[in-house]
Amino acid sequence: NKVTEICLAAAAKSEHVMAEPAPAFAFVNMGASSIDFQLHCFATPDVLLDMIHEVRSHCYNDLLANNVDIPYQTITLLKGDDA
Repeated sequence: NKVTEICLAAAAKSEHVMAEPAPAFAFVNMGASSIDFQLHCFATPDVLLDMIHEVRSHCYNDLLANNVDIPYQTITLLKGDDA
């Protein structure tokens, strides 16, 4: 699966991700307009926030670079006579 490969590779780019336990990736849900995945990575407490930032940034950028659409919620606001 392309998304699995991209996200696990993104985790491997972070020097803060522990080798053991190894990162784990799972398909966890089907949303209204998305397929939901989770990437679990482990780090020592002193670098946890850095690891989360690095891995999320790599995932986001690498998914976009590989033309994987990332759904996001949209809200339409109507004003005055348009409502």
